Amino acid sequence: MIHSKHWTVSAVHPQAVPFAKTLSLPPLVGHLLLHRGFDSVPEVQTFLHPKMSDLHDPAQMHDMTRAANRIVHALQNHERIAIYGDYDVDGVTASAILWHMFRTLQPTLKVIRYIPHRLEEGYGLNKEALQKLVNREVRLIITVDCGITAVDEVASVVDANCDLIITDHHERAPTLPQAYALVHPRLTESGKKTYPFGELCGAGVAWKLAWEVARQWCKSDKLPTEIREMLLNLLPLAAMGTVADIVPLLGENRTIVRYGLAHINKTPFEGLNALIEASGLLKRAIEATQIGFVLGPRLNACGRLGHAKEALELLTTATGERAFALSQHLNEVNQSRQIRQGEMTQQAEDQILQAGYQNPDTRIIILQSREWHAGILGIAASRIVERFHKPTILLQQREDGFSTGSARSIENFDLHGALAQHAHFFERFGGHAMAAGLTLHSARFESFRETMMAFATEHLAEEDLVPRLHLDAEVQLTTMNLATRAALQAMAPFGRMNEEPRFLLRKVILKGSPRVIKERHLSFVVRQNGTEARCVAWNKADAWAHLPDGTVLDLACTLDESHFQGQKSTQLTVLDLRLSIP
Repeated sequence: MIHSKHWTVSAVHPQAVPFAKTLSLPPLVGHLLLHRGFDSVPEVQTFLHPKMSDLHDPAQMHDMTRAANRIVHALQNHERIAIYGDYDVDGVTASAILWHMFRTLQPTLKVIRYIPHRLEEGYGLNKEALQKLVNREVRLIITVDCGITAVDEVASVVDANCDLIITDHHERAPTLPQAYALVHPRLTESGKKTYPFGELCGAGVAWKLAWEVARQWCKSDKLPTEIREMLLNLLPLAAMGTVADIVPLLGENRTIVRYGLAHINKTPFEGLNALIEASGLLKRAIEATQIGFVLGPRLNACGRLGHAKEALELLTTATGERAFALSQHLNEVNQSRQIRQGEMTQQAEDQILQAGYQNPDTRIIILQSREWHAGILGIAASRIVERFHKPTILLQQREDGFSTGSARSIENFDLHGALAQHAHFFERFGGHAMAAGLTLHSARFESFRETMMAFATEHLAEEDLVPRLHLDAEVQLTTMNLATRAALQAMAPFGRMNEEPRFLLRKVILKGSPRVIKERHLSFVVRQNGTEARCVAWNKADAWAHLPDGTVLDLACTLDESHFQGQKSTQLTVLDLRLSIP
């Protein structure tokens, strides 16, 4: 059965053709740029051709120079330094960026790298870990991608003869920690914003700090070749963190990712090279999509099922056989993650169907199980949202009497706000409108579920449960070729707030029956007026495999390319389809 989303499509922009002609671009690209708010030639040129010289001076960021000077002092005096990171891709790449820069400036210095265990320690700073570092005579701790809300944790070591520099990009609490320096792109001085771009991720902030440390070390804006080249080599790591953390791919983020992707196959980091090879990307141009769906999940997997320190080792000290072994290990762990995620998602779907939660009178899905792995709950919740388009909370019922889990939401339902209104249920919770984490006593689960279901029924209408898909343009199949894709790549990298263009194709004819790939995916061919195109549809085998030869369809898709057997060809990735109305 086909359950199509609600589609909307942008009308042809009346100025698309003359605007595109002014820019020497195809009309389709002009149409896309205008609909995305780029309506002046200088604005478009800046967007399409970002320059490293457009990056803002890192010294403008709150406490940046103070932090850099303290780090330089520690490097010069061979103080024991620790980098305290987070266990996701952003935290791991941010940690690696600072490690490489410190070792470039002071090659003999041993820098401690610390990442907490996701399940045993949880997110962010914890007092026990900080005290262990202090006991190892660490005199400077630099956090990356965490710490801006760690008021009590920072206070626990404030008198321990150890300085803390917090670098973070997450939302602050009303009270800031009393650290030596707080490096954050959205902090203000006397109520005024100091840094022009507030959307950097943790790795972006770390890269800016590495740049400022290099300048303070050299006492000059003009850096020696070795240091300048290291900053360029670190851009791929910053790009990986930026894409994986799903921050807006505009402004500085766009510049970091554009240049990072251009250098990702040219770095001296053997571990990164081994990961690229193990992922089957060695001879391909790596795009943001490959970071988001190939490299990123491998780095994340060991943090979900084991310890992210292995991913950090791969991106820092690993060379030769060790780099090869770690990259293969990350592949295997990711495969295990995929299997366990699939099993968990299927179990959740079975519970949903048995309980009737798929029906529109149920506006939120809340489930728990003793069998589920806490490190995969967030991904599984996302898959449930994709299928049922309802806010979803999945929890692991632990042996200690608590249930801990992850939540994902849909538009029109502020998940964090909903949890905040029922904060009395939780031992702790946090997150934002679309994603959250929570812990509560297992004994309170049923009461919590009933309360949240009533709340969702009150705040979500039935029409909110219909997924919406906005399409950028209606096109003919003849337009969907490699030349068009090459023209669209001028707008890349694609990601949040610069989404990959989505197209509407009406009245294409299915040629043959869809072929099922790996039990879940589909491959099929469509034709229109003598033109044919290969299509893939991920995770749609159950819904669309039954379609017969000759079915007339409308497709919502993106324009991609296949590299099957080394041959490059056009491929459409189908996001949704519906039977065409005669």
